[in-house]
Amino acid sequence: MITIFINEPQVKAVKSDLLHHSRGNKLVKSSCLTEALACAFGFHTNAAMLESFKIVEPPLCVEFSAERFWVRLSELEGVFPSELQSEFCFDLPKSVYKAIGIRDLRETITLSSAFINQLDKFFKLMASQGAAYFVVGASRIPNSFMGIGTSYRGGRGAMRPCFTPEKPSDLWQWDNSSWSALLADDFLVDNPDPERDLLRWASKAHKLLEPNLRLGDVEFNAKIGLVVKHEVIENCTETILYQRPGQREDVLASDALHRDVIEGTRRDLLDVPFA
Repeated sequence: MITIFINEPQVKAVKSDLLHHSRGNKLVKSSCLTEALACAFGFHTNAAMLESFKIVEPPLCVEFSAERFWVRLSELEGVFPSELQSEFCFDLPKSVYKAIGIRDLRETITLSSAFINQLDKFFKLMASQGAAYFVVGASRIPNSFMGIGTSYRGGRGAMRPCFTPEKPSDLWQWDNSSWSALLADDFLVDNPDPERDLLRWASKAHKLLEPNLRLGDVEFNAKIGLVVKHEVIENCTETILYQRPGQREDVLASDALHRDVIEGTRRDLLDVPFA
């Protein structure tokens, strides 16, 4: 299972791959493939998924599971999952990663236990305190290039919308992204940690990827984890290296709780009688 961002055109691209692959295969119906794909992205029905694209600003943050796809397809077709996978040879994760342009290397790399603990602590804090992301500006030029080297610089950050209060009137010249970035900087200042070094972590992330790959920024995203941007490889321009288990659920719970607190405060203010 992996947490990803996805939009409707990307879902349609995966669906197109599925339907193309299923031509001439009498074992599965196209309507069942459509419903099973929606289940793989965490929705009960395809209609529910399409409705979500209408009411939530894209991209959607979903948990993708190939296992859910085969289980749901098995239920709809009345055929054992193992038989379906044997007869309908289709690499669904590969199709999804191609559509969204992201690789998943979590199972093929090794992170030290100390680094995992540091990342766990940071992402858990991001989930509970409302941080959306932090980007380390970075670039690594492969050894075959003149002037080789790697550079890292402090990048930008942002808070999640429900944790971003209204911008003060005296900052009228600031845009919303600048205001959110300021709050993200405050988040780091208000939660000091001697073990936290985003630039050093970005360097570690770069070293986990192919040595001859031109690399770019490193993002610590509250929803999808540690992500490295790079030149195109395997039809992808980003690679996910780490996701904290349960992170998406923690983000959703924290956002919901904070919205409830804000709404409760507003109600209390409205109930205060005028003097």
